[in-house]
Amino acid sequence: MKLIIVFTFMLMMFITTFAFKYVKVSMHQGFDTQCTQRPLLEFYQLSGYCSGGDIETKCNENGTIISQTLYKKNSGCQGKSISTEIFQENQCQPIVNSQYSCVNDYEIPQESLVFVDTNKACQDDPAWKNEINVIGFYYLNYCFQGVAGSFEIVCNSSVPYRTIYNSTDCSDSPTGYSWYKTEECSKSNPSFQYCNI
Repeated sequence: MKLIIVFTFMLMMFITTFAFKYVKVSMHQGFDTQCTQRPLLEFYQLSGYCSGGDIETKCNENGTIISQTLYKKNSGCQGKSISTEIFQENQCQPIVNSQYSCVNDYEIPQESLVFVDTNKACQDDPAWKNEINVIGFYYLNYCFQGVAGSFEIVCNSSVPYRTIYNSTDCSDSPTGYSWYKTEECSKSNPSFQYCNI
């Protein structure tokens, strides 16, 4: 009986400690200071993943608080931390207009340009979905508004490109196009993108 109680307690501790797999980040337009409109992009990062070699973002046990800790550059998020920011779940963060939340799985909508960062697996490896560090997306045909112009991301079959406008709200005729160029996915650069249409 004692063994069952100990095992149940350990199982509950494991479930509580690792309750949320991903930190979800929603980035909003510059003018959307309350984060009430559709986000420009959303991405899901493994909770506790070391991004860029020096930033670790993770959820607390109940998913209501997200901490982002900065370490020395290229430290692999090891050693003494430099600073830590705390975010409340779904609270709109000023200046960057972003929201953080804790989730167990990711959702990728149709009509999106998806970007993926894995642990050494590329898109031709069927196991890449088990190797995800970060996965996110930009909405297609959605106006990215700026002070000096705007653009929309479009996918022509499987090739993504930007449609560029002089107006700040994509309301005039396009003035140009630019193709998305990315490095080829490899074990040393395990990242890729694809059109989900």
